[in-house]
Amino acid sequence: MLIAQISDLHIRKPGSGKTAGVDNNEGMAAAIREINSFSSPAADVVIITGDLADRGEPVEYETLAGLLKPLHVPWFLLPGNHDERDALRQGFGRLPYMPRNETFCQYVVEDFPLRIIALDTTVADHHHGGLCPVRLTWLEERLAEAPGKPTMIFMHHPPIRVGIDWMDSLGLLSGAVDLAQIIRQHPQVLGIHCGHIHRTVQASLGGVPVGVAPSTCYAVMLDLLPEGKVMIASEPPGMHLHYWDGAHVVTHCAPIGRADETLDLIPLMPNWKLRLELMRQGKGIPKSLGSCETIR
Repeated sequence: MLIAQISDLHIRKPGSGKTAGVDNNEGMAAAIREINSFSSPAADVVIITGDLADRGEPVEYETLAGLLKPLHVPWFLLPGNHDERDALRQGFGRLPYMPRNETFCQYVVEDFPLRIIALDTTVADHHHGGLCPVRLTWLEERLAEAPGKPTMIFMHHPPIRVGIDWMDSLGLLSGAVDLAQIIRQHPQVLGIHCGHIHRTVQASLGGVPVGVAPSTCYAVMLDLLPEGKVMIASEPPGMHLHYWDGAHVVTHCAPIGRADETLDLIPLMPNWKLRLELMRQGKGIPKSLGSCETIR
């Protein structure tokens, strides 16, 4: 099973221009083209981990709905701090998984080999996140429903500090300790996957991996100094690809867009057929078989 995770789209009203030289809407369109191009394997599902819109305005969700139409696989979304729950429900309330009469936009997806839990970390009228007792209880109850099924949790705010001061001040300011305790009690949880930081980050909480996906638009500049620079940059956009082989999850950070240059090494590699045979047998490759002259 392959899960494509995209995050922090910051969709804007058409004609709004660029941010740090980046067209947010085109970034999302490029991500969809990239996902649609996957074939071996193809993506089974797309999870969009918040900041769907830039200002949380209805027109932005209308624009996002149009951008999502070409996507070939099922997709699921959850809110981030730039989103407004009411406008989000107005734009996507007809989706069967979207809660209509509840305070929080959170739900469970049972349709795949991996169970997916979307957890709402947003705090009304604020940019930081939190997990109140209501949401933590909801999560614990959902996990108790299927203790034997491998599960991944998706949420917007990471439950860890990433070392970028100004982003940490907008992070998950409550509930992380309780979340860790819940995770420790439910070994079916394979990982927690987030957005918000506009950078790829890897950490752990409660004994499981925590992954932060990059944005499809601009990046937050990496500055780990106390009170570091508050800046964004037009670094290459990306997504996370979570591959489940039935026993383990492996996550790749994939750039959006093709490389300018590629090189097929097989014609340049001596004894390729023997190498392939050894690879299939799970054996090592001896140096005596030679190496590719171009990369020695």
